Amino acid sequence: FLGAPRILQSLAADKVFPILRPFAAGHGASGNPRRGVLLSLTIALITVALGNLNVIAPIVSMFFLISYGLLNYATYYEARSQSPSFRPRFRFFSRRASLLGAIACLGAMLAINPAAGAGAVAVMYLIYRYLMLRDDEERWIDASRGHFFQRAKENIRAMTGEIAHARNWRPQILAFSADPDRRARLLRFATWLEGNSGITAVAQIVAGEGALKRRERARLHDEMERQVEEMDVDAHVLTVLAPDPLEALPVVVQSFGIGPMAANTVVFGLPSTGDEARNTSYVMALRSVSRLGVNVVAVSSDEPRWRTMEERRGRKVIDVWWTDDDTGRLSLLTAYLCTRTQRWSKSRIRLIAGPGEEVSPERRKAELLDMLDAVRIKAQVMLVEEASAAAMAAASADAAMVMVPMALKGTDLLEAISRTPLMPGVARLPLVAAVMAGQSVDLAAG
Repeated sequence: FLGAPRILQSLAADKVFPILRPFAAGHGASGNPRRGVLLSLTIALITVALGNLNVIAPIVSMFFLISYGLLNYATYYEARSQSPSFRPRFRFFSRRASLLGAIACLGAMLAINPAAGAGAVAVMYLIYRYLMLRDDEERWIDASRGHFFQRAKENIRAMTGEIAHARNWRPQILAFSADPDRRARLLRFATWLEGNSGITAVAQIVAGEGALKRRERARLHDEMERQVEEMDVDAHVLTVLAPDPLEALPVVVQSFGIGPMAANTVVFGLPSTGDEARNTSYVMALRSVSRLGVNVVAVSSDEPRWRTMEERRGRKVIDVWWTDDDTGRLSLLTAYLCTRTQRWSKSRIRLIAGPGEEVSPERRKAELLDMLDAVRIKAQVMLVEEASAAAMAAASADAAMVMVPMALKGTDLLEAISRTPLMPGVARLPLVAAVMAGQSVDLAAG
C-alpha cells in the first residue's frame, strides 16, 4: 500500500504503457495515488483469497526487490553522470550507497528464489526493449545523454594524457558539401574512408550574415540532420554562418572537435565544371586547408561516375597509383580502410606503379611486394611502362574506384605522378579519389 501505488502512478505519469494512464491522477496536495491504492487492494484481496501466500510471495518479492534495486541504480547512474539537474534533497545521499543498495537487492533476489529472480529480470528486460523500440516523442527524457557526456569527457581527458603515435591514428573526417545530392555521395564515401574506425562530420558553410541568414542556417542544419538520419550513416552535422566562406574554411577546420578529437582529414567533392574562376577558388580552398597540416581528399561526386561504380559491384577493384611518399602511403591506407566496410569488403586492391629509377621491373615489383608485406596490406602489384594520364586511363579503365596522388602548384591542381593537370586526366577515369597528405603517414607502425 505504500510502495506499489506510487510506482504504478510513476509508470503511468511517465507514459511507459498507454493503458496505465488513468492511474497517473493524484488526489490532494501530495498527489495521493488513490486509483493505485484501490488496484493494489484488489490484487491483495485476490491474493489472500487464494489461501496460500507462499504461491505469490516469491514473485511479489522479486518485483519489489527489482523496483528498489533499479531505483538505487537510477540514482547511482544520475550521480555518476554528474548531471547538474540531479539535486537530491536527501542530505545523506551517497552514490556508493546507491550502488551497494542495487547490488544488495540483486543478491537478495538470488538468495530468495533464483528462478523467480531470473523471471523478474527477464520481464524488466522486455519492458526495457519495448521502451527502446518505441518511437514516442512524449517519452520522458532519461539520463543517458548526461551519462554519455560524462564518459566522453573522461575519455577525452584520458586521451589527452596519452602519447600520440602512428599506430593509434584514426581518420577524423570533416566533409564539406553544399549540394544535397552530391553531399549524399560525398558522405557515403567519407564513411567508407572512415573504415569503421574513426568519426565523420559533414559540414556546410552558409555565406552571409543577419537574421534571415541565421534562419536559413538553422533550416539547412535541420535538413542535413534529416538527410544523415535517412541515409542511416554514423555522421555528425556542422553548419556555420560566415560572411566569406573561403576565409571561414580554415577556421572551421581548425576549430572542429575538442582536445585530441580534431579533424585530420578533410573531404571535398571534385569540381565538375570548367568555370575558371570557380576552379581557382576551389584550389585556394584546398591550399588553405592543406597548409593546416591535415590530409585532403577530393572525390568525384557526379552521378555518372557513381552509377558506373555501382554497376561494377560484382568485380570491385580499387586502384592505388603509387608514389613512395606520405601521399602514396595515405592513398594505400585509404583503399585499405574502404575494404573494412561492408560495401567494399570483397574488393581487391591493385597497387599500380611506374618504372623505378635504374631498377629492373622484377626488382621493382619485389620491392613493392616487400613493402606491402611489411605494412600488412594485401594488394596485387601492377607495373606500367610510363606514369602518364593516358597510361592511367588505360590501366584503371576496369576499376570501380581509383586513388590518385594530388599536388598543388600555384593555382593549378596537378596529378602528382606525371605532374600534369589533374582534371583532364581524371575525366577519363571511373570514380576518383584524389589524395594529398598533410601529415606523416607511417603504415609500418605496429
